[in-house]
Amino acid sequence: MDPDLKLVRCRWVIAIWAVCFIVAIIAAVSMYVLRPQVAGFWTMATLSFIVYGGVAFGLYLACRVQKISIRRFVGPILPVGQVFKYALTAIPVFLSSLGGAWLIGLFAPHFFDGMVGEVLKNKPVGAFQIVPFFIMIVVVGPAIEEFTFRGLLFTRLSVKYSPRTAILLSSLMFGIMHFDFLGAFVFGLVAASLYAYSGSLIAPLALHCVNNLIAFGGFFADNSGEQLPLWIGLPGLLIAIAMCAWLFARWSRVALVPPYIAVEIGGQGAIS
Repeated sequence: MDPDLKLVRCRWVIAIWAVCFIVAIIAAVSMYVLRPQVAGFWTMATLSFIVYGGVAFGLYLACRVQKISIRRFVGPILPVGQVFKYALTAIPVFLSSLGGAWLIGLFAPHFFDGMVGEVLKNKPVGAFQIVPFFIMIVVVGPAIEEFTFRGLLFTRLSVKYSPRTAILLSSLMFGIMHFDFLGAFVFGLVAASLYAYSGSLIAPLALHCVNNLIAFGGFFADNSGEQLPLWIGLPGLLIAIAMCAWLFARWSRVALVPPYIAVEIGGQGAIS
């Protein structure tokens, strides 16, 4: 594999995210100080808009500067039936996230209660808030995160290291960004292996959208903010993570070449 393959370096991708987070936090704090009456949902919405909007614009500029084809990262558009099949794998992935959240609540209950309480405090109310929240959580967020972690980072790390190391590192980065580190890490392993297996970013994007759609529904169904019960957390931790491990093993056994690199080397297959 050509080590000089044109790709955005990981440090620039991480820097773009870091800058956007810092700007968003400054903006959110400024809103809270200057206009405390709009605090709550709109503060969080502003933070999300700045982060995702800034990241999308920054990554687009980085790809343009490097003359990188975004379309090649996305890959082919898969048949609807195939996309639906991949999207259903969001069920064990989501359950594994519940297992990870239950584990956090078990060993760090005060941290868990604080995080959940903060989220519920900023819960959207009415269609005027719920609709943009839905679009951000179920559509925009998954699209930008998949392009970042599976498209750019997994591909770039596969050039520098082995594909399995690239999956591990990109999943660790993805996990660090989320409250539920364990669940997000498992999600990253499954999504990256699915990206390489399917040859299209549409597959992990469908998985991500459905996963967040389930979380979106659960967010409005549960207002208690209480710790997850044992009968949900333990199966999620043991059974669902085992199912995710099986999916990862199945998909990674066939191929681990990111589509962008597969096009460059003229085919798809495992890289040793």
